[in-house]
This record gives sequence, structure tokens and C-alpha cells, in this order.
Amino acid sequence: MCFMFVFAVQCNNRDTAYNENNDELSEEYAEVEGDFNEERTELREDLNELVADIDRKLVEINNEMKEETGEAQVALERTRDDLEMEKEKLQRRMENVEQATENNWNEVKRDTRQAFNDVKDKLDKAGDDIETAFEDDNDQEY
Repeated sequence: MCFMFVFAVQCNNRDTAYNENNDELSEEYAEVEGDFNEERTELREDLNELVADIDRKLVEINNEMKEETGEAQVALERTRDDLEMEKEKLQRRMENVEQATENNWNEVKRDTRQAFNDVKDKLDKAGDDIETAFEDDNDQEY
């Protein structure tokens, strides 16, 4: 009888330890899942903001192209085409972010951040190209 009581207590202790370990794992999983979702949301917002920046820059380029001729217009067309291509790349990256799982998240996040930085640099260059076209236009007026 005593043996059965000790056995029952030991089983109960193992069940309690198992449940405590399970609870800890569940909490850790929820924390990791929460981080994953937060990071994905943040990255999604950054990408959407950059796409909106590109759209604004494309409007600016299209407006400037109406006033330009010759080499300046060709340069702006090239810049516009490059930005449209970069926008498409970002949209494909957004699809990757949406389809990412916790298993491939670090890779998707790294590749997307790299693409984000590359596109941001190209967007800055587009601003320089517009400024150059504007300066060329002003130089020709005098």
C-alpha cells in the first residue's frame, strides 16, 4: 500500500513537472511567435512606406518630365523606369514577407532588409537625378 502511495506521488510529481515544462515552452513559443508577428508587421509598414515614397517620387519625375527635353528627359525616363522596377521588387518582397514562416523568417527578414536598403539608396539617387535635371533646366534658361 505504501508502495502504491509513493508511486502515485512520484507520478503526480512527474506530471506536475511535465506540465510546468509544457507551460514554459508554450510561453516561450508565444513570445517567439509574438516577436515574429511584430517584426513582420514592422517590416511590412517599412516596405509600404518606401513604396509610397517611390510613388511620390514617380509623380515628381513625371511632372518634371513634362518640362524637360533632350538628355534631361531621357535621364528622367531612365530614372522613372528604374524606380518602377524597384517598386515591383519591393512588392515581390512584400509577398515573401507575407508568406514567411517562423522557420524561414530570419532569411526573409535579412534579404528584405537588404533589398529595402538598396531601393532606399536608389530612391535617394533618383532625387539627385531630378535635382540635376532641374539644375540643367535652369542653366539653359540663362
